[in-house]
Amino acid sequence: MSLHQTLKTGVVLALLAGIASCSVVATRPDQELSDASAALKSAKEVQADTMAPGTYRKAIENFDKGRREYRFKNYIEAKSYLIKAKSYAEDAEFTALKSGTTRQETPVDPLQGEFQPPPMPSPSPTPSDTPQPLPSPSPSAIPSPDPSSSPSPHP
Repeated sequence: MSLHQTLKTGVVLALLAGIASCSVVATRPDQELSDASAALKSAKEVQADTMAPGTYRKAIENFDKGRREYRFKNYIEAKSYLIKAKSYAEDAEFTALKSGTTRQETPVDPLQGEFQPPPMPSPSPTPSDTPQPLPSPSPSAIPSPDPSSSPSPHP
């Protein structure tokens, strides 16, 4: 093998090892995702989307970018976007509170954009679903052996 081929193979192997190590070394930014989500929810509760729309919009944009990078397993980029999203959301919340708004509970998750119904209760058994004991047969319902119909042992 020539020196040129050896170097070429070494460069290719180094690149492959570098690419593989990115997903192994970088951990998922689960905590940052949770923190940014909570900060956005808190900002929405104080109407930051109307009281500080620019800052709130930046928070949403960074959060969306962070989630996208998270889905593509680009954890380093995702973490960076999620940290920015949390910071912008906290700034928007602070601006809204400074302007005199009060916290309101929202029945809609601002990050999902749709109503989250409460969990359905498990169905309770109806009387027809519960097993009933079988009635014991009455003595008149049991047929008694008829001696005239039984075959005789003699022909």
